[in-house]
Amino acid sequence: MAKDHITKLRELGASVYHKVDATKMKQNSIFLYRKFDVIIYNFPHAGFRKRTDSEINVIRMHKRLVKGFFENAIKMLSAEGDVHVTHKDERIYKTWNIAGSAFSAAGLDLREQKNLFNYANYKLFTI
Repeated sequence: MAKDHITKLRELGASVYHKVDATKMKQNSIFLYRKFDVIIYNFPHAGFRKRTDSEINVIRMHKRLVKGFFENAIKMLSAEGDVHVTHKDERIYKTWNIAGSAFSAAGLDLREQKNLFNYANYKLFTI
């Protein structure tokens, strides 16, 4: 299914890239002189270094990842460009303060926030 979506995006003229370091993407030779109308980062996650990492250290890792992404994305946007970030909105994820990181790292303002996931559409989930 994902492959079909990527194929369709490319047919529509979109550029799709994988395995790009979000904190260094502006330095990537593929992107040096390109500007984008939309940059999308779906579910950023810095991973875990060790199982013994404290929750505070893990949150810091994620915040650095998101901040680094915004610092790079702002340099790659066209004049009217947008940055879209998809993430969970549960307790731990709220501590990342994505909107605050976007503003402090790149001067970006939150234009819109949506809750697109509707559990009612997925009968396999139990709440």
